[in-house]
Amino acid sequence: MKFNIGIDIGTRGVRMAVEGYGVAFTASSAVAVRRGVDMPIAMGDEALAMRGHLGGDCKVAYPIASGICENEALLGRWFLALFERARSIAHLRKIHALVGCAGWIARAHRYALMQAALDAGADSVALVRSDALGALGAGLDVARPEASFVIEAGAGGVGAALFSFGRVVASHQMPTGLASVDREIAGAMRAKGVRISEGAAEEAKIALATASGAAAGKLSAATAGFDEKSNLPCLANIDAALVNALIAPHVRSLTSLALATLAQAPIELAADLAGRDACLTGGGANLFGLREHLAQALGIGVFVPENPRDAVARGLSAILESSDGAYNRLILESDQANLQ
Repeated sequence: MKFNIGIDIGTRGVRMAVEGYGVAFTASSAVAVRRGVDMPIAMGDEALAMRGHLGGDCKVAYPIASGICENEALLGRWFLALFERARSIAHLRKIHALVGCAGWIARAHRYALMQAALDAGADSVALVRSDALGALGAGLDVARPEASFVIEAGAGGVGAALFSFGRVVASHQMPTGLASVDREIAGAMRAKGVRISEGAAEEAKIALATASGAAAGKLSAATAGFDEKSNLPCLANIDAALVNALIAPHVRSLTSLALATLAQAPIELAADLAGRDACLTGGGANLFGLREHLAQALGIGVFVPENPRDAVARGLSAILESSDGAYNRLILESDQANLQ
């Protein structure tokens, strides 16, 4: 099967590649909705900007959480919008969609993802592991016999996978990603009597978090909050020590998953890795000091590709542009009986 559009709808981001046009669209996966109304108020970055500013029966929601569909209606809306955008870009008569998905989700959840795309108008759909796509987008050819080792630090989940001949040799994942740190920061601040939004918590995480646990620059970040004792708005200070204490367990989990995956590598592939760097992808790949921390723990080199958040989209584009079916082994599920 030849695909003409590639889509990745993640926990916090949406990316689309179109055959002949490369990565054609990237945005937040946020959707602003009003209760009881089918048509969204806004989608993408516009909806993200509304987070924390909507009241009453309006809210900002996300269709996917930790790789699993949380809201079928919103997921369908995204597929509809992306298919329409692809048609306008490439004048497509039929949509043959390649969709990225988390490697850890059960088959029932995979089928739900495919069905949402079919219901939105796709003529055919196939699913590919997002970690394999991230590796391709980072320049690793997972279809070759040499080992390709990818470590994924995503918003909805973290993990590591070892590929050879287009197949997974070993992998370990955890469906809890770095987006959960935002809620933890907001919860920790509320325990101190100050309410802040998850958006403000995310900004503090980006500004302050390090993989080493030690402050690399700023010692705190100021954000708008609400003092629960006085019932008045306030300026809240979020300490780097608090942020790093909350992110440290996630760094340890990612390191443990990578080590467990390496431990299962056959001797020949382990020898390959001695001369080939592991690839670190996902939005969390830019966490200060994470690459160095993983390299030290694993004993091999680790590199971060340019714009690691978009590596999956570049991987989708690579498959769309291939013409020899070399990546068919990467397909997890398809609505087609035979892939040609």
